[in-house]
Amino acid sequence: MPDESAEVSDNEREHLIRLLQQGVGLGLLSLDECTERTEKALRAHNRDQLRAVLLDLPELAAQVIDVAKPVELEVVGGRLIRQGRWTVPGRLRVQACRSQVVLDFTQAELLRPIVRLELRLDRSAARLTVPRDMAVHTDEIKATTWELTDRTRLTQPATRRLVLSGEVSRGMLEVLPAQRSLFQRIWHSMT
Repeated sequence: MPDESAEVSDNEREHLIRLLQQGVGLGLLSLDECTERTEKALRAHNRDQLRAVLLDLPELAAQVIDVAKPVELEVVGGRLIRQGRWTVPGRLRVQACRSQVVLDFTQAELLRPIVRLELRLDRSAARLTVPRDMAVHTDEIKATTWELTDRTRLTQPATRRLVLSGEVSRGMLEVLPAQRSLFQRIWHSMT
């Protein structure tokens, strides 16, 4: 059970403020109400106070992601793909059997600076793409008959972390850095 008295992160506040802005667009809130609720969200110290901002708006409250509770994704005999703009909670659990998993964190909205990803891969392949400022920790993975390829190298200080745990059985896990744009590659080759 999540600790409702736990201090909220700036990312959680920002997520809620974006929901309030959506509420204005949907006609659920006036601009004045949005401003007042935004100020309350910015002053919130714990999750109870943050949730109180949306208490009377169930349409928006249902979209609040509980970062303490892991979001579970499961696939059997298929593909699980998350890329582009998607919201990543503090904890994510992925179970895959005879499947392909692609998680691209480069444009994702991370609700916490540390993301804990628990992988349960059985005869599956997973490819994780991370921003260049994200450190990846693979020490907590238990594995049998598997292949790990970690091509990430920090070229700048890590501002975010991806901590991997779980089990990989007869599978493959590949961790890649985000691709640089053509301009970035040219500039990097000149310096």
